[in-house]
Amino acid sequence: MQSVIFNGIRDVDLTMKPVPTPEGGDVLVKVKKAGICGTDVAAYKYGGEHASIQAGDEFGHEMVGEIVSLGKDVSQFKEGDRVFVNPQYFQRMDTKHRGGAFSEYVLVHDAKLDFNLFMLPDNLSYDDAVLIEPFSVGIHGKNIPNVTADSKVVIFGSGTIGLSALTGVIASGVKNPVLTDIDPKRLKTAEELGATTYLTSTDSEFNDFLIGHFGESFSMIRGSVSDADVYIDCAGAPTIYQSYSNLAKNGAYLSVVASHHKDNLVNFKDLMWGEQKIVGSFMYNTNDIKEAIQILSDGKTKITSIITQKYPQSQAKEALEIASDTSQSIKVVIDYDL
Repeated sequence: MQSVIFNGIRDVDLTMKPVPTPEGGDVLVKVKKAGICGTDVAAYKYGGEHASIQAGDEFGHEMVGEIVSLGKDVSQFKEGDRVFVNPQYFQRMDTKHRGGAFSEYVLVHDAKLDFNLFMLPDNLSYDDAVLIEPFSVGIHGKNIPNVTADSKVVIFGSGTIGLSALTGVIASGVKNPVLTDIDPKRLKTAEELGATTYLTSTDSEFNDFLIGHFGESFSMIRGSVSDADVYIDCAGAPTIYQSYSNLAKNGAYLSVVASHHKDNLVNFKDLMWGEQKIVGSFMYNTNDIKEAIQILSDGKTKITSIITQKYPQSQAKEALEIASDTSQSIKVVIDYDL
């Protein structure tokens, strides 16, 4: 099989490797579509240490495909099943050379339904299903602070995860969520997905906008603020915590989905006076994945419009270069059918 191998910064190549053989409870999945994640881009641009991607590794983790071979102990699956592969658990953590979505085949260890493999509904195409992984991240970001249809929601960041969180809150019945970003082009995409958008400016100006949008409430720290209930950080900017502290009413949530690469100082006086609720949101769980699959299969979302480019596996380096340029792309997909 052909595998994209990470060698170092901006250095990947396509290498022939043996096709893995499933044993016992393992299954072999032929990858059909693979999304390029922000962590893949970060490894490609800056090095893989922080993403646990080492030189010589297969990589990529957003994948859907077809089961083509099974170990003798597999009972929940059959050849031809269309599946989403959960990258958190698809191989044992002590596996020396883990597989990757940018390879033609991946071996799933100890395959278990609704744990490391999820069945795709017949009406859900691979083209749409490739977004299950990032969509689940966004959904988890709104589920952690218990967003409901009555919640008033603000999202920072209009990358793949921000737009996924936006789609998730809208699917939960939220009306008129606000999404803010510094990129007008991406804000246009957010508008098309159903957001009220705001081009990032000062916190004071944003506060006035949010009061006009959600109505007025009160903060023991700042006084007059908006009635927004939940702020979801999908941007990872070092200013996010302070903006939340400046904008949030007492008891409002900040759900931190983005990866922050610099430490933030939390003001414990503000934390106490504002009854601030800061929660981390890491990846997703089984319920989040099922929710993502259900929303996608219902066909009531435009989230798949965020796929801006598709490349064959043979052009993986070009795909990673395009994915590294946010002015040209949102979500780039390796398509094994091209």
